[in-house]
Amino acid sequence: MSPDGSKIALGIGYGAPLVIIPTSALSVSNPQSVFNTGRVFTEINYYDGAWVDNRYFVVNGGQWPTGCEPPYYNNPNCSFQSGVGAVDTEVEDPATHVGVPLVLGIPGASADVHVDKNGNLLTGLGWATYPTNRTGELKVWAPGEWDPAAGSELDYGTNTKVVANNILSVAYLGEDAEGNLHVGGGDAFGVGGVNENGYAALIKHGIVNDIAAGTRTTPVTDGDKADNAEYKFFAPDPCQDDSATGILAGNWGKGLAVMWNPTYYETQGSCYGGAGSASDYWLPGVTPRLTIYYPGSAPDTDGDGIPDAADNAYLTPNPGQQDTDGDGYGNAADADFNNDSQVNQSDFLSFRQQFGTNDPNVDMNSNGDVNQQDYLMFRQRYGSSAPYY
Repeated sequence: MSPDGSKIALGIGYGAPLVIIPTSALSVSNPQSVFNTGRVFTEINYYDGAWVDNRYFVVNGGQWPTGCEPPYYNNPNCSFQSGVGAVDTEVEDPATHVGVPLVLGIPGASADVHVDKNGNLLTGLGWATYPTNRTGELKVWAPGEWDPAAGSELDYGTNTKVVANNILSVAYLGEDAEGNLHVGGGDAFGVGGVNENGYAALIKHGIVNDIAAGTRTTPVTDGDKADNAEYKFFAPDPCQDDSATGILAGNWGKGLAVMWNPTYYETQGSCYGGAGSASDYWLPGVTPRLTIYYPGSAPDTDGDGIPDAADNAYLTPNPGQQDTDGDGYGNAADADFNNDSQVNQSDFLSFRQQFGTNDPNVDMNSNGDVNQQDYLMFRQRYGSSAPYY
């Protein structure tokens, strides 16, 4: 989503078009086709991207043309190179707009691309094994070194500002509110060392900016997965054998959300392969897990041990996080038993009918009985409306 919340950049799939959708088109009651409401950039070979500002969007699409005019496809005068480019999302005719090249000559397969809050551009190698394994190499360009409007056509190989070596496949990059860089991915195809799968990494804030500014020249080392002053290691899967561990990072808050696939751990009750074996893949029938990590400084307004950003009732203590009707609001704050967004007479009638039972939806304190304690909690909520926190 763009910084001002007005647009969403959607990749239809690897090598498929980029679509820019106005958030005003989103509707639960009247969903609309993205192709009818958005700007479709048919010339963009999209892999992943990041917003620079509310207008320009940086894309790592694997190919960017140089030295030619549209139409780009099947044009013998065009020279396509693996790299990163920038797209003007407000051009009049997006169908013939391929953007401007920023970084060219990236070997191997595409990785993610990220623009941090300091304006640094980051990308790396998602898979590069020949002649030596460079999978997981991550480089940075300072704000003055690249231009999303005019283009830059920088050579990846000549950039010596390496943030990290062999940190997964840098298929996922993100940043939190404290400026820490989050990295995810996998190294299932790596050679020349132990494959690195089943974990995510955090690079402490300030390091990327120092390397981009040239005040530091040494890359971050993972310290053999040992937490240190520069690097932190997150492994929610006890088997540590995911083929690709994803991350969801947002600069609106603190914390790191790590996606992992418990293929064998869930179905077999034990690990199928050793750490780094990439035995767990995304497969039909597998339900991925999402584990959220927060620093000790994360806000916890109700003091129940659950950080506000993950608490389903952040103003009401509910350490068990019970939400038996699945509406997103914790039982301790949710007296709207019929889910009509109002706590009124209808909910009171439901409470009276279930008084003395063990109905989980009406049992607001989740102690196994609907009793006087629940009635007192219900009275406090009577007359309120959603959201219930």
